[in-house]
Amino acid sequence: MNHTNGNCLYAHSGGVSAALNATAAGAIKAAQRSESIHDMLVPEYGLHGILNGEFYSTKDLDQAALDQMYCTPSSIFGTSRFKLPDPRVDQEPYIQILEVFKTYNIRSLLYHGGGDSQDTTNKFSQFFKMVDYPIQCIGLPKTIDNDLMVTDHCPGYGSTAKYIATSTLEAALDTKAMSRSSTKVFILEVMGRNAGWIAAASALARCDATSAPHLILVPERKKSADNILAGISLQLDKEGYCVIVVSEGFQLTDTISSDDSDTCSFGHKRLGGIGLELANLIQSSLKVKTRSANADYLQRAVGHCASAIDLDIAYHIGQRAVQCINDGLYDKMLIVKHLGYLPLKWKIETCPIDWVANHEKHLPDFFISDNGHDITPAFCEYALSLVQGEVKPMRKNSIPAYFSKHHLQKVQIEEHQL
Repeated sequence: MNHTNGNCLYAHSGGVSAALNATAAGAIKAAQRSESIHDMLVPEYGLHGILNGEFYSTKDLDQAALDQMYCTPSSIFGTSRFKLPDPRVDQEPYIQILEVFKTYNIRSLLYHGGGDSQDTTNKFSQFFKMVDYPIQCIGLPKTIDNDLMVTDHCPGYGSTAKYIATSTLEAALDTKAMSRSSTKVFILEVMGRNAGWIAAASALARCDATSAPHLILVPERKKSADNILAGISLQLDKEGYCVIVVSEGFQLTDTISSDDSDTCSFGHKRLGGIGLELANLIQSSLKVKTRSANADYLQRAVGHCASAIDLDIAYHIGQRAVQCINDGLYDKMLIVKHLGYLPLKWKIETCPIDWVANHEKHLPDFFISDNGHDITPAFCEYALSLVQGEVKPMRKNSIPAYFSKHHLQKVQIEEHQL
């Protein structure tokens, strides 16, 4: 099949980040210049939009709109969590998608997401081969959890790392100031189901003003309640206050696991609450006032605290993805390779999608301290390179003025039946 003048579909999948739209801006700009892509179509709300044939056209977006898109966090087009079945078992949704692709003359797919999403990219590729309908399927890395295999880091992580470090620093200063007469222990719970990359980033908060965080608890290392309480007691004796950052997936060795009945569409147990559990344990055992907070969604769409290097790499990934289409590549995912730190030196390469789909990258041992509740200098060098630079979005009344959907036009089918 000749790909010239076909349409390229670019879709967001899974959770958002500060860098998603920067990648979109890069991909759209490159598609507008491409002789092999008629229009880059973006579905409204990810797979739901694909199934329903609800697309935005991007070919007429001007540079001012793309510049505003670049600085806008979250997903301006919408995303979704939707698990497709194995195409060897159930082809019903794929047949529906194939008809949509034919209707809109879609010849290539850029699918932007994490490990579960790259499983979806892989399934798309398998199905299109089964029905002999050649579609170029390219995966783009995305997850603030930073747990994708092969790539040295994931766009979006740097901005989240910067936010968590900043929030930890500011909360630590608050706790330290009030510790003589009020809260002595503060706990910040952050995302990270099976990997502690986000919690580890809190170590960047340490500076002349505070030694916090004092304990960093990650899923890669279980700890007993007694061990944690002993560490807190030592810190309270030393400085009079203690700040803890904990991954949502961290487990105490002496906690009975609950059932997995509350799960998402991909079968993952819904997490959250370890911060409050630890706060109750500390307050009842040590008899000191303890507060906990959950960063929750605040750590994802952190446009006001975005890392400039993070968005720059994200933008270039979008551009390189379109180059992969122009070059006729199939079944690849883009990855970032680090060539040096402080300042970060990097390049973009590709790997087979199935190297990434349904796999997780954990914190390596050399990034975790021997005591299991701290981070090594090697990690700090790695993470510090990813948080560099400031991003200054347009503002209105001193509040960020982010991209609005009024810039976008819905696709009319007859315009794309080429």
